[in-house]
Amino acid sequence: MSYDLCILDHEKELFYGKAEAMTAEALDGELTVLTGHAPIMTMLKAGTIRIKTPEDRSVAIEVPGGLLKVRSNQVAVLCG
Repeated sequence: MSYDLCILDHEKELFYGKAEAMTAEALDGELTVLTGHAPIMTMLKAGTIRIKTPEDRSVAIEVPGGLLKVRSNQVAVLCG
């Protein structure tokens, strides 16, 4: 199973598509989002967001920090 993931910075879309897992550094530790994750909103530290797609592809995106929002199998990250 997968969910919709969108990662944006102030200039462009960094990632838009389906994901099975996403791991990022929240202010209070590492956070992994899987399908069906409870709703959450948290700040992210600078670091690497690691994504696993349904096609078993791994994607790594460097971010300067930002805001992560999870709701109803839709995940959004606003960087900056």
